[in-house]
Amino acid sequence: MKNQSASEPYKVRVTAAFLTLLIGLVILTPVCGLLFQCKCDWPWLKFYHDCNYFSSEVQASHKCPWCNSNLAALGSIGAAFILATLASLFLTGNQHTMTATSIAVKVAFGLSVFMVVASLTAALSAHSQHYPLGIGGLFREKGPVYTQ
Repeated sequence: MKNQSASEPYKVRVTAAFLTLLIGLVILTPVCGLLFQCKCDWPWLKFYHDCNYFSSEVQASHKCPWCNSNLAALGSIGAAFILATLASLFLTGNQHTMTATSIAVKVAFGLSVFMVVASLTAALSAHSQHYPLGIGGLFREKGPVYTQ
């Protein structure tokens, strides 16, 4: 009879990586809305349809950095997903049993890495595009952003 405990770590890692990617895809637009204050929302609500990128009354300098630049979005989101997946794949621990706890710990660690990388790259995207809202507001100069 074949020993199945040797394949258990593979199952745990793949399951954790898959769940990290799946949850990351679901939370991507709310994270964009949180980081940029651009009104992106959950996929089952308004998704990206209320994003300030599509608003005609918003000034050109206040467009969501990830929607405004495909390079910034692909670089930021791609780096966040790749590093989160790698983090959930290679987090060490008790990998000989496929328990919900070990998978949940790996997924939580992967999503934490996702949020840190997404926040850092979002700050870089906002700074490079002079975006004053959300995380971009961290880089604005002293004084009011809007004039009345």
